[in-house]
Amino acid sequence: MKPRVIVRSLISILLALALMVTAIYIFTNGRPHIIITVLSSLLPHYVLMAMIVRSTTPVLHGLSWYVIVRSYKGSVKAWDSVNVILASLLTEYLLPIGGATEAAKILLSLTKLKLDLSQSLVAVVAHRLVTSIALATMALVAIAWILPMEMHWSLYILLMLALGMIALNIALYGALKSHRIMGFVGRILSKFKIRLENFSYVKIPSPSTLLTAISISILERLSTIVTAILIALALRIELPLPLAILIFDSLRIAVLLLPIITPGCIGIVDSLQMTFLRLLGCTGYEYPALVLAFTTITLLTNIPLMCIATSRVIGTSISEWYRTLNKYLKMKVNQI
Repeated sequence: MKPRVIVRSLISILLALALMVTAIYIFTNGRPHIIITVLSSLLPHYVLMAMIVRSTTPVLHGLSWYVIVRSYKGSVKAWDSVNVILASLLTEYLLPIGGATEAAKILLSLTKLKLDLSQSLVAVVAHRLVTSIALATMALVAIAWILPMEMHWSLYILLMLALGMIALNIALYGALKSHRIMGFVGRILSKFKIRLENFSYVKIPSPSTLLTAISISILERLSTIVTAILIALALRIELPLPLAILIFDSLRIAVLLLPIITPGCIGIVDSLQMTFLRLLGCTGYEYPALVLAFTTITLLTNIPLMCIATSRVIGTSISEWYRTLNKYLKMKVNQI
């Protein structure tokens, strides 16, 4: 890697650690060492169960992508699609900037799944729509569960973010179905020598395809929620199901609206989770420990899977994959 790239990556890692440490310090009232004491009491069998369940999350994400991609290329294999998604998700940690994962999906769809650029773009937008609908559905379920009780103002913000994310992705998806709009976009892009092959004639995934993908994406959300509950049990914390949904799953909606500035949004997500827990009345020292344990288990289970998938997809080292993606992104920027 180039020295500048290494420095940029190190800065983002240090920023993530700084955010994490600051959040823990604040939410433990200046006594972060208590976290170590709390974590030392983790029940190992629940931790093992949480790691097993958490490892299914990115795989389910890949399967929802496979359902969409298969509508374009019936011969594509499910495991190839899952590997492409796992390799794409790794870019959140290698290139902590907004859009890196989507760029990786497009690049790998072109080179490994043999889709054309137009099909890849439509698939990416459709997958974002599917993910946002699944996230918002679970958030609405949790909020409806809480509504008979006192509704905190922070939950209204989360609800608006959920609905806003769906509206944004529906608008993007609707634009793809408009020949007039995409014809105009194609003419604009052609001036920058970016050609979308036969974009006006690209097939949009059918409602049944989207419904199947949404169902798988909801299972993905459930795997995240069950992981949080298992970690809570490992810490002997009573974590209500609506709270598990909102804190450990629905808050991803807020992150999707932000440019990524730390690897995997580490530090950013954790700070938001601790803040919402505090706002909702969860003030014990065990709750920062819960957030930290959830992040740690996520990294320990998902990163190895992503690295293995990347080596299979690229057939080379992680550093070579990093250079390839970085070169691709720079090429697109220069074209624009």
